[in-house]
Amino acid sequence: NSVQPDKENDIGVVYEKHSKEILAAKIAERRNELAILDIIRELEIAKKQKELETATNTFRNLIELKNEEIQDLEVALARATYEEKAQLAKDIHKLKGKKLGRIVEILKECGEPIVMLDESDEIEIDFDSLKTTTLRELKTFMSSCKRAEKAERV
Repeated sequence: NSVQPDKENDIGVVYEKHSKEILAAKIAERRNELAILDIIRELEIAKKQKELETATNTFRNLIELKNEEIQDLEVALARATYEEKAQLAKDIHKLKGKKLGRIVEILKECGEPIVMLDESDEIEIDFDSLKTTTLRELKTFMSSCKRAEKAERV
């Protein structure tokens, strides 16, 4: 009487069954690893896109600042009109003390010649011979003086 081996206990069947389970588990593990790698790649891409966006915005801001600086320079270098020079002379003539001293400092800083009248403390400013940049510096200073005066009145 020959005993037939149980198919479930057959070594070949058991081996094949376990091999398939192991292979399925490894495939599932590999899929999980690939999914994780895909997520990491997407995060890295998103990070680089954000960095690029930030860099682009920074670059745009710099361009805007440079354009503003260029416009400011164009305004600063535009020749002063006769009326502007006359108003500046009138405003400076009203100054006293430290503020008048600051006018002299601005003229010196801008490399303008300072003509002293006799032995008095008076100076003569030839507004027609001043460089445009000097006139703009003087005008900026006078504007700050006017703003300070308005603030004091309030």
